[in-house]
Amino acid sequence: MRRIALAALAVSLASGCASREALWRYREEGTFGDGAPPLHAEPIGEGAEYRLVAASLGEADLSVERSVAAVGDAPVRVDLGRVRLRSASGEELPLVRACLLEAAPRCTAGGASRGFVATLSPGEVVRFRADFGPVDGLGPDRAPNPEVLKLTLSEEGVYVGGRLQPVTVVLERVPAR
Repeated sequence: MRRIALAALAVSLASGCASREALWRYREEGTFGDGAPPLHAEPIGEGAEYRLVAASLGEADLSVERSVAAVGDAPVRVDLGRVRLRSASGEELPLVRACLLEAAPRCTAGGASRGFVATLSPGEVVRFRADFGPVDGLGPDRAPNPEVLKLTLSEEGVYVGGRLQPVTVVLERVPAR
C-alpha cells in the first residue's frame, strides 16, 4: 500500500512539472509580439544573459518559463524560488511550484523553493519554470479577469559574480484574434 501511495505522489509531482495547455499567452508590455518565445532578453551583470522564454495562463495556474546563460567567466547562480509575480492591482500571486527543466524536470513546492539553486559553469544554460496560482482567468461575470490582463514579473534570484542582478518585466495578455 505504501508503494502505491509513493508511486501516486511521484506521478503527481511529475505531472506538476509537465507542460500544460495554455488558455492565454503573454508578451512583454509595449511590444507587438504574439507571445512566441523569447518574450524578453537582456544581458545581466558581467557575464550572463537572462531570457523570459514564455508566460501562459492554464486552467488553474500561471506559468513563467525563463532561462539564464553563463556567457562570461563569472560564476552564475540562480535561486529558482526567488521570483515574484504581481497582478494588475499589485497583489502578489502565490508561488506554487519551481521547476528546473532538465532532461528529467525537478520541481519543488512553492514554499520550499527558496534555496533551490542551480549553479552554472561558463557556457552553460539553465531553463526553469515557476507556477503561480491558483489563478482564475475569468471574472465573476465570465469576462476576462482584469487582475491577470497585466502582470509584473520580478526575478530576484540571479547572481552573477556573487552580486544580485534583479530583472523586472511587465507582461500583458496577448489579444484574442
